[in-house]
Amino acid sequence: MKPDAIYVFEKCADTNTRYGLVSHRGGDIPRFPAVWKRPKSRAGKKYVGFRHHQDTRPRHGKGDYTIELENARMCTDFDLTPEYPRKGCGDFSNSAVLIAFSEDWARLTMLFFEDKKGEEQALFAKWVCGEIPESVEGAAAPLP
Repeated sequence: MKPDAIYVFEKCADTNTRYGLVSHRGGDIPRFPAVWKRPKSRAGKKYVGFRHHQDTRPRHGKGDYTIELENARMCTDFDLTPEYPRKGCGDFSNSAVLIAFSEDWARLTMLFFEDKKGEEQALFAKWVCGEIPESVEGAAAPLP
C-alpha cells in the first residue's frame, strides 16, 4: 500500500515551531497545510506547526504532540515513543497520517492515506517494518 499524498517540510530557521513546505507529491489534502498571511516575506507560503501540548487537562487518549495549522487549528495529535522517537501516527479529516522527523529534527515528512481514518496504528506498524514505501501511488521515485 502506498500513501495518497506525501508532504515534506523543513524547519524554519527563525522559529522553534514552524516547518515550511518544501515538496509535495500525490493528491492535494483539503485544508492542509496552513498558508502564511504574514510576514510579507512569507505570505502565501505553506507551513505547519509542531509542538508539545501545553494543555494540563487530561487528554483522554490524545497524543502528547500536535501538528497545527493556522490560528492553532489542530491537524493531528500523536505520540513519540522511546522505540520510535521520531515517528508517529494520527489522523486528519478522513485520512490516516504517518509522521516522521529527520535525525536532527530539521525535516518533517507526513504521509496521508485517504479514507483510512481509524487505521493509523495498523499502518504505522506496517511502516516501521518497511512494508509501506515513502512514495505515492503511481510515482516510481521515493522522496529524498
